Amino acid sequence: MRLRVGSAPAGAGYVITPMVAYLAADGTLTALPFVSGGITNATGTAGLTVDLPPSGPSPGTIYFSVSDVIAPPGGSPYAVGLSRLTVATASY
Repeated sequence: MRLRVGSAPAGAGYVITPMVAYLAADGTLTALPFVSGGITNATGTAGLTVDLPPSGPSPGTIYFSVSDVIAPPGGSPYAVGLSRLTVATASY
């Protein structure tokens, strides 16, 4: 995930708490429980770790969102995640 302050990268030290959900082919939406957040680097980018459930016979879609951002000391409290309706989808 990438954070920005206006049009500039947010910078290092922001703690991101993600929420990841799986939308099954039958329309069932499930929050995935084993998700680790990350801390942004100098470009405002943080990696996330997600333990995916076993795949089923029909593909679904995984959605990522930010549920909390904690600014580092001296950092802008108004950093936000880049928001797009769909960045990319993958059948799973």
